[in-house]
Amino acid sequence: MAKSRSGRSKKRRFTGNRYTIRATINENDETSELNSTEAASAKKLESSHTSLEIFSERLFETSKDNRIVSWTTLISFFAIVCCPDCYSQGLELIEDSLAKKLCAFLGLPFLSKLAFRNQERKLLKATERVAQENINAALSEIKGSNSFTKCGISIDGTWQRRGYSSLNGCVSAISVDTGKILDIEVMTQYCHICAKGNSQSSKHVCLNYKGSAGNMEVVGAYRIFERSNVRNVQYNEYYGDGDSKGYESVKNVYGINTVTKLECIGYVQKRVGGRLRQLKKTTKGLGGKNKLTDKLIDRIQNYYGIAIRNNVGNLQKMMSSVIAAFFHCVSGKNNSLHGQCPEGSESWCRYQRAKAAGSPLKEIEQGLPNKIINLIKPTYLKLCNETLLKKCLHGKTQNCNESYNNILWNIVPKNIFIGLETFRLGALLALILYNSGYAGILSVIRNVNGSLPESVAQELLTFDKQRISTSLRHSLPIAKLSRKKKEKQLEKQKVLRMKKQKA
Repeated sequence: MAKSRSGRSKKRRFTGNRYTIRATINENDETSELNSTEAASAKKLESSHTSLEIFSERLFETSKDNRIVSWTTLISFFAIVCCPDCYSQGLELIEDSLAKKLCAFLGLPFLSKLAFRNQERKLLKATERVAQENINAALSEIKGSNSFTKCGISIDGTWQRRGYSSLNGCVSAISVDTGKILDIEVMTQYCHICAKGNSQSSKHVCLNYKGSAGNMEVVGAYRIFERSNVRNVQYNEYYGDGDSKGYESVKNVYGINTVTKLECIGYVQKRVGGRLRQLKKTTKGLGGKNKLTDKLIDRIQNYYGIAIRNNVGNLQKMMSSVIAAFFHCVSGKNNSLHGQCPEGSESWCRYQRAKAAGSPLKEIEQGLPNKIINLIKPTYLKLCNETLLKKCLHGKTQNCNESYNNILWNIVPKNIFIGLETFRLGALLALILYNSGYAGILSVIRNVNGSLPESVAQELLTFDKQRISTSLRHSLPIAKLSRKKKEKQLEKQKVLRMKKQKA
């Protein structure tokens, strides 16, 4: 505590922590690192609506309306509270009483099951209208002034339960150009009313799929492609995860072989690690010290992915790079194999850079013997063929589909079975959130209620601003490097725990 000349203690004024990154964005600062970084969420949300500009630059504003609980204060409190047993943070709030008792104490009317279902259907109709407008806006971004256009989409399915026992599934189609959802197909193969034998007693929304859970993605992809004719758009490129069943069902939908199959480079990269691990299991003597270890497999897989991403659009360079990456990874002081690595001081290979500088690099690792390399090489080279790498020239991934799946299962519970109407409502709300953020949810509320308090609109749009700033901050090179360091630390801790358990 600093003291004044009179001897009294004087409080210092808090001016912020210089080590933290501010969450807000200074839009007028053209030299800001945040603004100079491209982020998918920021680009998508800023292109979908411009109403954020009319609100204050502050992320959280003091609300003057009546509240039962101040969520900002409560969440910030729980963020710093630790569990008394394991000392971990991130405590969650759970229900301690039934909703009916809570409504009774608050003096609020409690909805019966029938009344709640009627309100849910009303919300579903409003959500369907807004979702269709959202999809039309996403299609117009691709079409522009044209009445008909061709584009590529990324197809992926997600299920409420893992494995092949799920009764509910959803297939999403996302544009690889804009990153927005163009269509979804929600499917279920169970109906509560039909299961009770009351299917003839009343009209109801029944199941819309019959078959295995694994085949949902195939049927959903076909329905999405079939609807494209009505929307004056043709999906001529199919970005998949390596499973050819979905592609086989749609490749002739516009004519013979009119749809081209392209690979997600993330899944192709994982395929390298998967096949090498399978080879290690089936080949005796391949694993062990100074042989094909899990650490070396991860390194080969990562270098393979880097070689593809650094040579997008150039097939010859991509082929030579993935082959050079393999020999670079298995090389060591006992067996130097850097001959195919690019030469010069600008090379990605440390050995070639040191050689160009006139000070040869002294390698620490032993490297693999030729006997082990010859066993691994055929399996690796199968993933370096021209046919496969041609499908990776685009450099695209299915991360956008995984992002939508994450939003969907944050809205819809995975541990409780739900019917088609509830599942469709959650899927459409996830679509709107993914494409337009909470600005799209405002349109749903207005469609239901007709009006909305300004304080509620401000709070919801604040979430979009926070999402943009977080996306920009996470896309910074320093943030990516920090995440990689944390991942390495977690891997080391995992290895140490395994060693202790074995000991």
